[in-house]
Amino acid sequence: MLMSVKTMNSNVVVTGHSQARYPKTVLYIGAVLTMLSTLLLFRLFFGAGMLSHPSQYFFSVSSYDLIKDVYNTTYHTRYDSSLIHCTSMAYPYGEHHTYTGLQVLVSAPLQLLQKMGVHDAWKACLTLINLYVILSILLCSLFLYLLFLELKIPPFPSAFGAVFITFLMPQLMRVGGHLTLSYLCVIPMALYFIARLHGTRHWKWSVFYGVLLLLSTLAHPYYGAFLADISIVYLLYLLFSHKKNRCKISQVGLYFLLQFILPVVLFFILANYGDTATDRTAVADGMYLFRGRMEGLLLPFHRLLMIAPLRNWGINPPQWETLSYVGVVALIAFVVWVVRILWDLAHLRVTHLFRPTDNPVLNVFLWASVLLTLVATVLPVITRAHPDLSIHLSALAQLRSLGRMLWLPFVTLNVLAVYWVWQWVSSFRRTGCKIAVLILVCVAYSYEVYAYAPLMGHVQTYPQWTDYDNDLPDNQWVAKINSSDYQAILSLPVFHVGSEHYNLPVQPETMHVNTYVSFKTGLPLICVYSARSPITQSYNSVELAWEPWKDYYILEDLPNERPLLIVSLPDRNRLNPNEKRILDYADSLFSTEKFVLYSIPVSKLRQLCRDYQLERKVLYDNALKDDVPYYFKTWDEKDSGMLAATCNKQVLLYDDTIDHAWGDSVNISFWIPNYLDDLMGRNIVSVKAITADSSEMSVAWGNIFYFAKVIDGRAGLVSIPVRFPENAVRLCVEVGNKRLPTRQVFFDQLLIAPQGRNVALPYVRQRDTVKLLDNIPLWHPMPTAGCKP
Repeated sequence: MLMSVKTMNSNVVVTGHSQARYPKTVLYIGAVLTMLSTLLLFRLFFGAGMLSHPSQYFFSVSSYDLIKDVYNTTYHTRYDSSLIHCTSMAYPYGEHHTYTGLQVLVSAPLQLLQKMGVHDAWKACLTLINLYVILSILLCSLFLYLLFLELKIPPFPSAFGAVFITFLMPQLMRVGGHLTLSYLCVIPMALYFIARLHGTRHWKWSVFYGVLLLLSTLAHPYYGAFLADISIVYLLYLLFSHKKNRCKISQVGLYFLLQFILPVVLFFILANYGDTATDRTAVADGMYLFRGRMEGLLLPFHRLLMIAPLRNWGINPPQWETLSYVGVVALIAFVVWVVRILWDLAHLRVTHLFRPTDNPVLNVFLWASVLLTLVATVLPVITRAHPDLSIHLSALAQLRSLGRMLWLPFVTLNVLAVYWVWQWVSSFRRTGCKIAVLILVCVAYSYEVYAYAPLMGHVQTYPQWTDYDNDLPDNQWVAKINSSDYQAILSLPVFHVGSEHYNLPVQPETMHVNTYVSFKTGLPLICVYSARSPITQSYNSVELAWEPWKDYYILEDLPNERPLLIVSLPDRNRLNPNEKRILDYADSLFSTEKFVLYSIPVSKLRQLCRDYQLERKVLYDNALKDDVPYYFKTWDEKDSGMLAATCNKQVLLYDDTIDHAWGDSVNISFWIPNYLDDLMGRNIVSVKAITADSSEMSVAWGNIFYFAKVIDGRAGLVSIPVRFPENAVRLCVEVGNKRLPTRQVFFDQLLIAPQGRNVALPYVRQRDTVKLLDNIPLWHPMPTAGCKP
C-alpha cells in the first residue's frame, strides 16, 4: 500500500480508467444511480412518510432545538411583518432573526408571498423545511459524485462512494435537532466549485462559490467558516504554487473578491442590519466545552457496541458535538497519509509534505482540513491558557461548538480514501483482485452506514401542529381564546435558554406546550429559547421566576395593559414558590390534558409586587426582634466602597472558622455590583468545607448565574445554600474563572446566616441607612458607582 501511495505522489498522472472519457449517457446513468440509491437509503433510515408527506412529518418531535426551529420559522412567516425582526419569543423585545434559529431561507420568501396576497403561504413552512433537508441530502450525493468525476474516478465507483459518504456525514445527527446544520450539500458543493474553478479558471465558478457562501452562512454561520477556510487556502495555493499552476495576482484578486470578500461583507450587513442589542456576550463559553477532539474524528464512539470497549481501554467519549467519526476506510487512508508524512520527513523530502497526492485540488482540501482541525483542537487550548486572546477572535469567538469544524476533515478524508482506493485498484492487473477489494471496501462502508443509522433523526407526526384549521378534538380549545384580548404568553415554569450569561433550563413538556399554544394563538412568548440573548433583556424576562422584592422591570417595558395568557403545566408541584404565587393572582380559564390556561392582568402583577414588598417589611420588623447569629462583611474601607478584583483570578471572599451557632445549613450571599457586565455570569463560585485534619470537601460549585437571586440595576445578588459536613471546622468561599478574559469584578455585602431564619440588617452606607432583609434591600437600589462596564 505504501508503495502504491508513493506512486500516487509522483508528478506522473496515473493512467488507466481514471482518465477515461465516458459518454454523457454513462455519466447521466451514474448520476441517476446516485440519486436513486440516496433516496432508497433515505427511505430505509427515515421512513417513507417523510418522502410522501413532508407537510405532515417532523424529523423529531422530542428535540427542543427542532421544535424551536420550526416554531420560530412558522411564527415569523405567519405573524411578523419584518423580515429581520422576530417577535415569537423574548416579548416585549423580540429578537433579531440571526439568533432565533429560524430558517430565513424559508421564512423570507414565504413572508414575501404573504405580503403579495398569498395568505396561506405560511402553511408551506414545515414542507419547505423538510424539503430543504431532503434536497440537501440528495445534492450532497450528487455533488460528491461530480467531485469524484473531476478527480477522474469512473462513474459507478463515484456513485457508490458518494452515497456511502453522504450517509456517514456527521451532519445527519443534526437532522433531528439543528435543521440548518443538517444541510449536507454545502461542503461537497464548495469542494466541487473549487475543483471546477481549478480546471476551467473561469470566474463564474467563483460567483457560484460566493453565492453558496452567502446563502449557507445566512442559514448558519458555521458554513461560513468552512467555505472561508477552503477559499483562502486555495487562493494561497494559486499565489504560491508551481509556475505552471500559478495565477496572476489580478486573477487571484478577482477570485478573492467574488468568492470571499463580497459574500462576507454582504453577510455581515444582512446578519447585523436592524440588530439594536448592544450587550450580547462577546465570547462563547462552548468553544472550550465543545472543542474539537481528534478521537471524535478517528474513533467509533456511539457506533453499536464500540463505546464499551473504548471505555475499557481508558478512552472516554468526547462531547457529542465533537463526534465526526470518519469510518474505517477513511481511517486507513489517514494512517497511510500520516505514515507517508513520517517517511518523507525521515528522508528529508519536505516538498512532498505539500503534495500528498498527485491531485493539486485534493491537496488543497487536505491542507484546508488540517488548518480547520488546528482551529478546532488547538485554538481552544491556546485561548484557555491565554483568555485575553479570545476577545480578539471577533466572529470566530461566537462559534461556541468548534468541534463542528471537523466536518470538513471528515469529508476530505473520505474523498481521499475513495480516491486512493480507486488508484490502488486501478494498478491491479487481475480483474478478480479488483472486484475483491472493491467488494471489501463496499462491505466496510455498508457496515459503517448500518452502525450509524440509529443516530439519525426519528421521524414522527405532530397532528395537533399540522391541523392548521383546528379541526381535531385536541385543538378545539383554540376557539375559546380570543387572542386580541391578550398581549403575550407567560410560561410557568419560566424558562430562559440562550444567554451565555444566564441559563434557566426548560422543564420536560414546557417547550412543546408553549410553542404549540403560541403558534395556534399568535401570541408571543415572554420566555426565550434562542442564542446570545442580550444580557439585560434576559434578566428582565427571567425575573418573573424570582421573588418580586421590587417591581418587575419588564412590567415597565410592556407596550399596553392587556392581560397575559398564562400557560402552566397541570402539575403545580413543578412550579417554584413565586410561580405558584403568580397563579394565586391569576384567573383560571380552562385546562386540557397537557396544560392549564390562566389570565392575569398587568395590574394584578403590579399588585403582587406591592403585596410581597409589604410582607417583606413585616418580616423585617419581626426579624429585628429575633437574635439570629450571622456573619456580615462589607468593604467600606476601600476607596470604591467594595472589593475590587480580577475575575480570571481566584478571589477569596471568606476563609475562616465555622460558627457552630449557624447550625449545619447556611445561606451564603454576596452582591456583585457590576454583575450585568459581559461574562460576569460565567464566574465560578467554589465553597469548600475544611475538616480538622485539613482535608477539603466541596459543598457548592458552579457558575454564579445558577445561584443568582436578585437583579438591581446592574448589580446582582448571588445566594448559595450550603450544608456543612459534621466534622467541618472551616469555610472557604472563592470566586473566579481562569477561562475568562481579564475583567474587573466587584464584591460587596457578604452575608453568611442560618437557612430558614430571616436576618434584618440596618446597614449604614454613605450616611444613608439601607434596610436589608436577608441581604436584599427593602426599597433602596444597590450602588453602581465605581463599577466599570
